Amino acid sequence: MFPSAPLSIQSNQRDMMADAWLEQQKREKARRRHAEQVTADFQVETERAWSLLEYGRPNEARRVLDGVLARHPSESWALFLFGVCLLRTGDLAHAESVLSEVLGQSPADHTTAYYLGLARERQGRTAAAHEMYQRALDLKPDFKEARARLEPGPGLRRRIEPGPKAGSAAGRGRGRARVLG
Repeated sequence: MFPSAPLSIQSNQRDMMADAWLEQQKREKARRRHAEQVTADFQVETERAWSLLEYGRPNEARRVLDGVLARHPSESWALFLFGVCLLRTGDLAHAESVLSEVLGQSPADHTTAYYLGLARERQGRTAAAHEMYQRALDLKPDFKEARARLEPGPGLRRRIEPGPKAGSAAGRGRGRARVLG
């Protein structure tokens, strides 16, 4: 046997290990790029749905969210927006179901509790709605919309409905209020 053969084998093994490491790094970089793109796409699509809701186009927002939820079925922000779409299109029982699921995922979310109260109120279940409004107030004592729903009085001329909450733990900004006539 040649004296340089063991060195050549060791060198080839090092080269193969280096190649494998480089391939692993390339795969990891591609995975990170893909994850960043998925996150960016999710944010763009949910912002689009939110804008459609803001402009009173819940059916179009629902179509956008159908695609989002096909890819992210348990994302609470997308589910919340979907629940608001259902509420605004009059599919109250389905809205209640979706919003209950979101509230189960995020029990400290006052906005979801409020919207769940709206869904129950529109179904004629006032006591259950008041429980949700009270829960929203317990979570956020200065939540004017929930307080207005609970206060007895000569009836509000306008019902104030807050816009969609701005996000889950990802830290998106705050929602805007929407006034319904």
